[in-house]
Amino acid sequence: RAEIEELERLLAEKREQERAISEEMATIQGKIDKVSSKHGKTLNKLAERARVLADAKATRAQGLEQLEAARAALAHQAEEAEAHEETLRGQLAQIAASVYDADKQLRGAEASHAAAAKRRERQRAAAQAAELAAAELTGLRTAVA
Repeated sequence: RAEIEELERLLAEKREQERAISEEMATIQGKIDKVSSKHGKTLNKLAERARVLADAKATRAQGLEQLEAARAALAHQAEEAEAHEETLRGQLAQIAASVYDADKQLRGAEASHAAAAKRRERQRAAAQAAELAAAELTGLRTAVA
């Protein structure tokens, strides 16, 4: 953005220079008209100065066009960079949501695994208690018989 503002400032300066050159050319043309009959040497100098100014104006205009093109290119690049940043933010949000979902599923699986381990432990304890009860019952039957 700073580069764009700098280019816009340079464009404004170049436009002001171009306006000043146009005014000076008009002034010189007026002088040429006044002295054309009396002062041939001065007329030639003024005509040469007008040609130099016209060349300078053309060069400045070309520079102005180049600056404008560079400013437009930078503005376009800035827009593309902003759009790309938005895309990356969206992708990052999707990744964060996926990580959150995976973490949630992992916690659910861990809780399910722990519950299954507790059930197996209770079943094993119940089986042992049943075996002990069966052994005591067998001992009682033996004792009664």
